Amino acid sequence: MTKYAKELVSNKQLNSFVEAFYKQSDSKPPAEGDKYANYFAPEATLIMGANSANGLDEIRQLRQNIWASVSKRHHVVHNVAAVNDTDILLNGHVDYVLNDGSSSTKSWAAYIEFESPAQEKMKYYRVYI
Repeated sequence: MTKYAKELVSNKQLNSFVEAFYKQSDSKPPAEGDKYANYFAPEATLIMGANSANGLDEIRQLRQNIWASVSKRHHVVHNVAAVNDTDILLNGHVDYVLNDGSSSTKSWAAYIEFESPAQEKMKYYRVYI
């Protein structure tokens, strides 16, 4: 169960966003029409480890590349904390099953900067894994 900082517990918009985003993140992307990009602003930046993408087309391609060797994954968000009215910090773990049948679990942390306090689209998402 995700633990939200006291000031975020009643923020239903953010709670729904986090749940829906990581559920989508755990869905293998289709060749076309990947809904994952809908969570990002048009000129958003995504950084995952050593990989980075700017704009929705690059974000879609990065996601395709990341999933190339993965058959299944599941994110568990442990904590969500506010930095200010547009930025949050998260941490958790992700379970992977690779195409060769092997599996692993990795801890991660992330920094999200939303486009506005409405917290509907990310303009910056950085994952430390």
